Amino acid sequence: MRFNSGIKPFLLASSMLVSSVTFAGDKIEHVRSGVHGDFTRVVFDVSGTADMPQVNGSADGRSITLFFEDGESAGATVDALARTSGISAIFLDQIDGGTEIRLALNRPMAMARLFPLKPYAGRGHRLVLDIEATSMPVVAIREEPRVVVEAAVTPATKPAASTEVPAQEIPDSFKKRGNRRPVEENKPPVKAKSTPPAPVKRPVDNSWITDFSGLIELEGRYFTQASETPVGLPRWTGSVAIEPDLTLESADGDIILTARPFARFDSNDDRRSHVDIREAKLVWVHDRLELKVGMDVEFWGVTESAHLVDIINQDDAVEDLDSEDKLGQPMVALSYDSDFGLFSFYSLPYTRVRAFPGLDGRPNVPVRINRGATTFWHGGNKWHNDLAARWSHSVGQFDLALSHFRGTSRDPRLVPIKFDALGPIFAPFYDRIDQTGIELQGTFDGLLIKGEAIRQWRRGGFGRHFTAAVGFEYTLYGLSGGESDLGLLAEYLHDSRGDAGPNPFEEDAFVGLRWALNDVNSTEFLGGAIFDLDSRSKSFFFEASRRVGDSMKLSLDARFFIGQSFTDPMFFIRDDDFLQLRLAWYF
Repeated sequence: MRFNSGIKPFLLASSMLVSSVTFAGDKIEHVRSGVHGDFTRVVFDVSGTADMPQVNGSADGRSITLFFEDGESAGATVDALARTSGISAIFLDQIDGGTEIRLALNRPMAMARLFPLKPYAGRGHRLVLDIEATSMPVVAIREEPRVVVEAAVTPATKPAASTEVPAQEIPDSFKKRGNRRPVEENKPPVKAKSTPPAPVKRPVDNSWITDFSGLIELEGRYFTQASETPVGLPRWTGSVAIEPDLTLESADGDIILTARPFARFDSNDDRRSHVDIREAKLVWVHDRLELKVGMDVEFWGVTESAHLVDIINQDDAVEDLDSEDKLGQPMVALSYDSDFGLFSFYSLPYTRVRAFPGLDGRPNVPVRINRGATTFWHGGNKWHNDLAARWSHSVGQFDLALSHFRGTSRDPRLVPIKFDALGPIFAPFYDRIDQTGIELQGTFDGLLIKGEAIRQWRRGGFGRHFTAAVGFEYTLYGLSGGESDLGLLAEYLHDSRGDAGPNPFEEDAFVGLRWALNDVNSTEFLGGAIFDLDSRSKSFFFEASRRVGDSMKLSLDARFFIGQSFTDPMFFIRDDDFLQLRLAWYF
């Protein structure tokens, strides 16, 4: 099985370490840049309210400086730079009275816009700087002499121009979820005296910000064993998928429109050839309030081996076995970011039913399923309003979340409805459930302690049950004095239903290794295994990914199932070990 691997998102700009800045208590967590038509955009993700900096341009238009009052150094990440961005390097200087970020330019450029964006859809405050080519610098120029001491020469402050990779971002929806923290530099800041530059007023801009990106992916699978089904299934299969992403955002960040359709065409399984709308939503942000209407994907959870509390979206089961791929969920969601945490409320008026592979698909459960005979606990159709609420908050080194869901289960039970000469025919039945969940993660330097648990009550089926997953991840940064990081993962899974329940991980242990080379091509490896503590069954997986050229990513995955007992829910896919190769082009 594939788990919440935490593999870094594939960016068309590779990742490197630089110093970040704390501005009057606010910290820049990430810096990214991208080319948008005739201008270059630099975005600073900050932990607070993104105070406006003072801006200064050089006389020749070959540098732009941002001065943040009362800034202090800390650790963060920044994307490498593209030749076409016009930025050749980014330098950070700690000076008296604040922190200065200098953009070294390879052609005359000037500031076009500088504005903050409010939080939305899980993103925090952002400060956006747009620069464009010019024959004469248009930003205010200061001629006073000043003393600047460059930060200590570490991998965090080396110019990134030599990487020569594009800075266009891949949408957040393509990014793998992970709990990776940046390496923190413990070196003291270097102090020097300087006079802050004069402030520049924010220009008025009522235009809409448009971003169009996406991916096209080729996939091939090879199953290492012959199928035991009577019809005999092929050992090779191929498919192609496309996922464009269009975002329209008002200049003030108050209104965001997003559309992200998805389509896959499979050479063997007609059921795996499908089209879905992952996102089609309108987001309105006002101060601390956010309203979202439309189709969206919401992820809850912190553990790697299982996503117990993740309940909003239905699994896209024909995509993969890992529960990472989700169908878009129609919703109306209202969130309020208070001083006591983020409060979110969801109205889910429509039930997305699970898609099962066809009889020609692998891996697959070898039973016949009549999806047209699907039934629900309320006796009606797919239109039924489910409700959910969640509170999340960070206290010191801990992140805590509590949630409750009331409505239609996302996991159907297969109920026999008729028998013929070939055996039984099953139909999915969706129970009503009440589920209360808790998530907890503690961060202690390189150690992450994780846990999530649910208490669920079903109107039919197993009644009340308790399920939990707890564990840790410890990362060795700068392995053997180099640039790579090695993560050690271990988790324990428990389900009170035991072998009688549908959960394959009822009393299991998960161990894994994650190795990030932190090279220009973003090479990463992940491997792990789940061991059933009550039987001898084991599941192994391996994942590797690497950027190819400026806009492609190559991934190799492997899944192996060994020694599954007859009572194990994974018994029916015991012969479906496979290797999977994917080549994705990001545009």
